[in-house]
Amino acid sequence: MVRYHVTLGKAKGRTTVSISGVLSELLALKLGATPGTPEAHSAVKEWLQAQLDAHNDPGRVQVSQWLADQAVLAVVDKMLSRQYDEWVLTDI
Repeated sequence: MVRYHVTLGKAKGRTTVSISGVLSELLALKLGATPGTPEAHSAVKEWLQAQLDAHNDPGRVQVSQWLADQAVLAVVDKMLSRQYDEWVLTDI
């Protein structure tokens, strides 16, 4: 597991999230960084923070799991991701 420090809303402050090493490496590659480098760690951390900021839910729980799900959806093939989105929407 790779740990990242992110900010979850102003009231909650900083928190630590963990995602698997493989997922971290895949996300780094998708972001154009070489896995295992400080640049890759920074790129993944910035991406994770951007996801939290975009969804603006300072009361979110299970942050690591939610961010890991977002990362998986980001690295999978777009066609598979689209199929997943359609499946989720039809299941509601």
